[in-house]
Amino acid sequence: MRATLLLALALLAAPLTGCITDRAIEQDPPTNDDPTDDPISSDPNDGEEGTRAASLAPGLGWTYNVDGAYAHTDQITITVALAGVNGYLFAAEDPDPLTASIAQNHPWHSWQTQDLNPHDTNAPLFDFPLTDGKTWAYENHTATAHATTLDTAFGPMDGYEITTDEDDTERTWTYARNTGYLVTYTETHDDTLLINLELESLDTANSAYWYNEHATLHTNEPGEPQTLTVPPNATHIILAAGGDPGTHTTILPPPSSLQEPWTATTNDEHRIHHETREATEGEWTLHATALPDAHIIASLTALEYIEIEPRYGSAT
Repeated sequence: MRATLLLALALLAAPLTGCITDRAIEQDPPTNDDPTDDPISSDPNDGEEGTRAASLAPGLGWTYNVDGAYAHTDQITITVALAGVNGYLFAAEDPDPLTASIAQNHPWHSWQTQDLNPHDTNAPLFDFPLTDGKTWAYENHTATAHATTLDTAFGPMDGYEITTDEDDTERTWTYARNTGYLVTYTETHDDTLLINLELESLDTANSAYWYNEHATLHTNEPGEPQTLTVPPNATHIILAAGGDPGTHTTILPPPSSLQEPWTATTNDEHRIHHETREATEGEWTLHATALPDAHIIASLTALEYIEIEPRYGSAT
């Protein structure tokens, strides 16, 4: 386990080159010409300003054990697929966990800033440099960092536990610079465990999966049926539904399709439903209903999956 950790740490604090600007993947990005041989001392952890974010090199992968009502599988891997001056692409080891992240809007499979937050988010997980007691805006709430010693799969590590002051949802996540990203993430709503991640191992990867998004239809409230026109170059459709118990979602494929309609009703045990289907060109219809004042999520996403080689470089 220690050898695996040291191998992964060799990918921390590497200098970044190139840029990351969009979802389309460049085929021949610039390469990094100056990798560091001493990743930790070249970017010191502690100082008067607090703990800074670790720099990450392509290929670094975090594997987490996962459980909770939003868990699609019992384990996921997050891979640094691209690194550039504007941040990183955190991709998946295969399309299946990536599908779950797209359907449930998980922040850990997404384009990230150098401060390890999804681009254009109003719910940042981090505000570096971290110090004990530091606070920052998280949606309409406040996140607070608490310096602590974390119990990790690699032994005790100095790090931070971060909490929010939300009323009906409890979110807690932990960070250790020596692992580069989340050690744990836990989200509970009305005493129901929605998602729990615990870092199991660090390793390297030679490939990762991302996607080109062609069309999306998303609603957070019941209403009249809505339609999404799926283009011919889309290869997959992600159907997603969820929210409070009693929410009902119906999705109809185009009349030319031989696929059956898709329906989902949320309950206490299963808050999020999603499924991947072969994309059919034409109009797909989404209709969502819910009890009064209920929280609802329903979406259609048309995309194609891409296998990419982790690397320094740009995306255009």
